[in-house]
Amino acid sequence: SLLKEAADLGYLTVWFTGGEPLLRNDFTEIYLYARRLGMHVILFTNGTLITPALAELFLRVPHLKPIEISIYGMKKASYEAVTRNPGSFSAAMRGVELLLEKNVPF
Repeated sequence: SLLKEAADLGYLTVWFTGGEPLLRNDFTEIYLYARRLGMHVILFTNGTLITPALAELFLRVPHLKPIEISIYGMKKASYEAVTRNPGSFSAAMRGVELLLEKNVPF
C-alpha cells in the first residue's frame, strides 16, 4: 500500500536498500509491483544474493536505473576482512557475473 500511495502522489522512484533488500522473501513481488506502478527502481545490494532467476527478472523487467552494488574490496582477503563473512567475495563476484551475462546495467 505504501508503494501505491507514493505512486498516487506522483513519486517516480523507489529505492530498495537496507541492510540487504534481497533477503526479503517477497522481494520479487514488491519489485514487480513497483515496476507495474511505473516507478523507477534503484536497488542497492551487495550482490551476494543475486541468482540466475533474479538476473533474468532484471533483464525482463528492467530497473530503468543501474543496480548499485557495494564492493568492499577487489581481492578476497580485503573484501572478507571488511565483511567478516567467509565466501562473501565469491558470492558477490558470482552476482556480478550473472548481471554481466544478462547485460543488466549496474
